[in-house]
Amino acid sequence: MVNKCPKCGRDTLSVDYLCERCRTRSIFDALLEQIEKRMKVSGVPPRYLHASLSDFKEEYDTEAGLFIMGPVGCGKTHLLAALCRNHLLKACKCYFINAPLFFADLKANLDKSHDKIKFVSEVPYLFIDDIGAERVTDYVFEIWYRILEARYSNMLYTSVTLNSVDTLDERLFRRLRDSTKLVEMEENEV
Repeated sequence: MVNKCPKCGRDTLSVDYLCERCRTRSIFDALLEQIEKRMKVSGVPPRYLHASLSDFKEEYDTEAGLFIMGPVGCGKTHLLAALCRNHLLKACKCYFINAPLFFADLKANLDKSHDKIKFVSEVPYLFIDDIGAERVTDYVFEIWYRILEARYSNMLYTSVTLNSVDTLDERLFRRLRDSTKLVEMEENEV
């Protein structure tokens, strides 16, 4: 006996089951919802929750961390969020931070700053947006150095965006340069 899919009305084997197309779509939608939740938990800003590597014409190496440079508005943050999504799809533990907001949060929550710095230093996949955009004080430099040195020494995946290397201390630049692949973006590559 042929029954109808309760979602679309197509023929199906049982009245209790969706047709193959609706079942596949339902599974796909559930996976997308899970990835979006993981993107939020990982710190990806709401604007970039749907970022995907397929949004870009160029293919990027996702196994090595990327050092993404380019002018304001060219898609660096979008690419960083897409890289984070790519690793979340592989069930990797990821964390996404915006550098100036990260330091504002550290200052506002000094009692938790040690734990946060330790977490960022040790999370397997770290995505840092706008490094160098924060006001660089001795404190900021010391924190970045501790984080990047720990990640460099332990060979942990790190991808970053910045507008210009001129905003980055040479020692921090060298740590990033030696542990990532440079990607120079042009105007509006998304």
